[in-house]
Amino acid sequence: MVWFTVDNGPEVNCPPEGRCGSGASGKIPPGTLHRPACAGPGSAGPLRGRKRDVWEGGHRVPGVVSWPAVVSGDTGRVSWDTVVTMDFLPTIMEVLGVDRPAAQRSWAIDGVSILPILRGETPPERGIGWMYNVPVAGANGYAYRYGKWKYVSGGASCTEKATFNCLKPQLYDLSVDYVEDNDLAEQEPEVFAAIAANFSAWFASVHNSIANESMCAKAPPAPPSPPFPPAPQPSSNCTFVPGKAMNGADIATGHVDSAEMCCGACRATKGCGGADFVNATRMKPGVFGQVAGGTCHLKSAFSPKPEAKGATQTAIRPL
Repeated sequence: MVWFTVDNGPEVNCPPEGRCGSGASGKIPPGTLHRPACAGPGSAGPLRGRKRDVWEGGHRVPGVVSWPAVVSGDTGRVSWDTVVTMDFLPTIMEVLGVDRPAAQRSWAIDGVSILPILRGETPPERGIGWMYNVPVAGANGYAYRYGKWKYVSGGASCTEKATFNCLKPQLYDLSVDYVEDNDLAEQEPEVFAAIAANFSAWFASVHNSIANESMCAKAPPAPPSPPFPPAPQPSSNCTFVPGKAMNGADIATGHVDSAEMCCGACRATKGCGGADFVNATRMKPGVFGQVAGGTCHLKSAFSPKPEAKGATQTAIRPL
């Protein structure tokens, strides 16, 4: 049995709402459908969004399964059934006739066996959830699919300049709208409420797995980080570099009213060699959900880089 699939979507997102050369909105950027000027290498075709996105262009990719013992000759075919890499494990376990250890059999598992698809049978409907990088609803967008219906909010390309509030939860019928152009949340309130509840249950399950069902080796505790100053005072005694973000992990993070207050927080924090002030907006709220001021990321060193797409950032170096 050989599984082959490609990576999750082509590189470089298409702000402000994931339209990379298509879409009913008509706001098509310069370039062509398969290589729009706003994007990098690779193509998501007509799909909305690209790599790291919860929209379809961020994860809908082709795959091939070769297994001559079951799929050969007339049984070889093209299927449009949705499969995710989380399905690999339960499929192989069913083929081998093995189960999980007794102590883990009650644990949640996201994948399902795709043997019905390989045998040419109609698989049962199933739910699939997506979040990117961190298990925080809305941090980078989230989505949940059940059958033909998809619930989605936000996305890597969602910015303040979008033509609609793309942080607002939406509902799409992928059987007729796989480019995610027509939000049906208001037209289908019962479906919307049901799939939102399914997402909430899956989201809670993810957090339960992290807290109670992980066998990953625990990393040694990190040295204590300095607390973010509770009441930093604004200061102009820094070099401010608009349009630049900062490399490196945060040593402390907090919400402030201005870049000058972020400067003051860095100057008041032992070991702070630089900071990154990110403006908060309705589409990209602050670390605690604020839509005014911004998030101040304190760093151990001043190491600027270009700001992230869709963000307005300022690198700060204390003098």
